[in-house]
Amino acid sequence: MQAQNNASVRQRVRRGVAYIRYSSRMQDESFSLAAQERQIRARAKEDGVVIVKVYSDEARSAYTNKYRPGIVAMLEDAQRGLFDVLYCHKIDRLARRLEWGIEIAKKLQQNDVVLKAVEQNFDLDTPEGKLMFHLLGSLGEFYSDNLSKETEKGKRE
Repeated sequence: MQAQNNASVRQRVRRGVAYIRYSSRMQDESFSLAAQERQIRARAKEDGVVIVKVYSDEARSAYTNKYRPGIVAMLEDAQRGLFDVLYCHKIDRLARRLEWGIEIAKKLQQNDVVLKAVEQNFDLDTPEGKLMFHLLGSLGEFYSDNLSKETEKGKRE
């Protein structure tokens, strides 16, 4: 009887993972890996999800590097069914290009993994949630494109 109770408890516990990233050594402390992880763990606890692993990419651009080591490892583990929920701080931590973000989200969905962003509320199972995800992804790409343009302008001056 005890074994059955333990098995049913294990079935109810959702396994979560965190993906954290910063793109530059000069990144502000509020976006440090430790800060992102703290916020993710707090959100997961609220959701009743146990974080079983943290994937990270330090000083790796999500604009120029589609398949960073942390993303590759996370997607491989998703395919193996090792977790149920992926948490990130914001969508732009996963990808700064809308196309790449959509690709990652689709791979997660194909493996029955729920994607959650701590600072952004959306549900990819609803039309409104998909729209919100696309808007947030587009804004991340616009931010990077515009920053690059302004940086180039500054260099020319």
